[in-house]
Amino acid sequence: MKTVHPRPESLRKLPWKVKGMLCAALFAQTTIGAGTNHWTGDPGASWHETGNWSLGEPVSGQDVRVETGGHLLLTNATPLLASFVLDD
Repeated sequence: MKTVHPRPESLRKLPWKVKGMLCAALFAQTTIGAGTNHWTGDPGASWHETGNWSLGEPVSGQDVRVETGGHLLLTNATPLLASFVLDD
């Protein structure tokens, strides 16, 4: 399968309304995950497994919460979170 990449000059020819819609769609993609992401994984499971979170692996700007009794394995850096709450 051949991948075709748009050329910059073809993007310049798009009407402003289309460019605005593209920008809005990209912005929406980065803010959709803005809700609180709750840990749902088993004790000792990996932070980086998508299935261990209510909204998938946490992304930049998200609020993250690990409820009472939850613990997880963190082996790599995380994205810059809006907040991180670890309940007692």
